[in-house]
Amino acid sequence: MYVPDPARAAKEIVRVLRPGGILFVAEPFLYPDMGTGTARFTHRGLAALFSNCEVLHSGFQRGPCSAVLPILAYFLGTLLSFNSFLIYRIVVRVLLVVLYPLVYCDRILMRYGRIPQRLYTNCVTYARKS
Repeated sequence: MYVPDPARAAKEIVRVLRPGGILFVAEPFLYPDMGTGTARFTHRGLAALFSNCEVLHSGFQRGPCSAVLPILAYFLGTLLSFNSFLIYRIVVRVLLVVLYPLVYCDRILMRYGRIPQRLYTNCVTYARKS
């Protein structure tokens, strides 16, 4: 989460939510560090963070192809940049655009049950305040 104290932020979100109100929390999980986050939560961690609410759904939003795409782009950008940040940014952006159609493979893989769920990029939790 992009807050210094995620537990305190979660308590404040629940405090200002009206009774019966529904909250939606999405957490980028497997993404390069942009220097702003202090903690990363799995979908189980998000559910535990909001355990004082009725958790309606806790899971993931994007699958393995979406997880591998940015890692591959940043890795190849690092290899091909020759220590130039400008070249790195160009290579990464080009690769992200060129490789983007791979994310549609997630829809196919998600049909195969629990195996693809071991590698995901975004965690989500829906919960209702009692």
